[in-house]
Amino acid sequence: MGCHYAREEGLPEEVACAIKEHYMPRYAGDELPQTRLGTILSLSDKFDALCACFSVGLVPTGSQDPYGLRRQAQGIIRILESQRLPLSLQNTIAASLENFPGRGAAVKEIIAFFRDRLYQTFLERGHRYDIVNAVLGAGFDNVSDFSDRVSVISKLSETADFWGDLVALAERTFNIGKNAPSAGEVDERLLQQDEERSLWDVYLRNKDKITSLIDKNKYEDASRAFSDVFAEPVHAFFDKVFVNVEDERLRNNRLVLVKNINLPYAPRVADLSKIVPPVVKAEYGAVEFGEAGFGA
Repeated sequence: MGCHYAREEGLPEEVACAIKEHYMPRYAGDELPQTRLGTILSLSDKFDALCACFSVGLVPTGSQDPYGLRRQAQGIIRILESQRLPLSLQNTIAASLENFPGRGAAVKEIIAFFRDRLYQTFLERGHRYDIVNAVLGAGFDNVSDFSDRVSVISKLSETADFWGDLVALAERTFNIGKNAPSAGEVDERLLQQDEERSLWDVYLRNKDKITSLIDKNKYEDASRAFSDVFAEPVHAFFDKVFVNVEDERLRNNRLVLVKNINLPYAPRVADLSKIVPPVVKAEYGAVEFGEAGFGA
C-alpha cells in the first residue's frame, strides 16, 4: 500500500517503486528488487531486522524462526548474487550493529548464521557438500564472489581433466604445510636437494601469475594454472625430499616451503583439502561422496 500512497501524494516514481520493492523477496522464488533504490532499501531493512533480533537474543533455533530471519538472510543472499554486489558481510553487519547492544558477540553470531544459510542454500541447489565446505573454507564475506567460486569448483569437479591432480596437490601441501611455524620465510641457503630448489624456483616464477588470475576472478584459469605449474614439482619433492628431518631449521624451512605453495590458491579460491574422495560401490557401480555435514 505504501507504493500506492506515495503515488497518490505525487512522490517520484522511483520512491514509490522502492517502497514496494523493499519487501522483496517475500518468499523463496519471489521476484527481486529491480531498482537501485529498492535494492538498497531492501538490503538495509533485512540487515537491520537481523541485527536487531540477534542483538537481543532473538535467534532462530531448530524449526523455530518466528521473526523470519532465515528468510531475511536468504533474501540478502539472493539480492547480492543477482545484483553482483561486492558487499562485505562483515563490514555491513558491524555497521548495522553500531547502535545495538552486544555488538561484538552479535557480529560473530550473524556471520556464523550466514555461513549456515549459504551452506544450506547451495546444498539445496544441488552442489556437493564437500565442495561447498571447501569454498566456505576460503571465505564468504563477498556472497557474489562465493557463488562464483562454488560454480567454478563444481564445474571443475565434473569436467576438468586435471581435477584429481588439483585436489591431490592442495591436500598434500595443506596437510604437510599446516605444521609449519606461523612465522617464517624460506631460507634459500637451506634448500639442499635439487627437488626443493626446483620447487622454490617454480613458486617464485609463478606465484604472481596465479595471484593475478585470482585478483581478476578468473578462478577456472587460476585452478588450471595452479595444477599445471605445481603438480609435477610437488610430486617430485615429496617423492625425493624427507620433510621431517631431525634438524629443526631444515625441517621448518621445508614446511614453510610447502605451506607457501598452498597459499596463493587455497585461502582465496577453495580449501580443497576438505574434498571427500569418492566411494565407488562395486555392487551397483555407483559413486557417492560420504555423509553430508559441516566440514571443519
